[in-house]
Amino acid sequence: MRRPGTVEEYSKIYESEYEAGDKAALIRMLGVCAVSGWIIPKWAAGILDGAHGYAVHGMLKSWDDVFGKPNTPKRGERVRNFQLRWRVYSEILTARAKGESIDDLLFERVGKKLKIGGKTKVKELYRIVRDEWECHSAGK
Repeated sequence: MRRPGTVEEYSKIYESEYEAGDKAALIRMLGVCAVSGWIIPKWAAGILDGAHGYAVHGMLKSWDDVFGKPNTPKRGERVRNFQLRWRVYSEILTARAKGESIDDLLFERVGKKLKIGGKTKVKELYRIVRDEWECHSAGK
């Protein structure tokens, strides 16, 4: 599946996630718009406008009611690991294509390059993707 490329594509995804109860989809939509320089979609602007009205009149108990609870450090680490796993796998495969051995020295070097820790963490992320790929390739 390809990554969304327009504000409309992102908006469709995040609006449906928000409507399904994932309040954090609103903050993700705002983040994508901020980074890309896009105008906030009407559905998101409407939610913000309504929340602002409640907040001004002292009727909003918490911004968590609008955006959902922030990730805990542990959940944040899982998200970062999920995002990094393919970068790790790519680095390892690139090194292997250059004739390097897949060993602890390579895992250590990749960890330093990506600033994600030592060989144990890199090895774990590499194995996750390798196992996913092998399982997918075998048609399981």
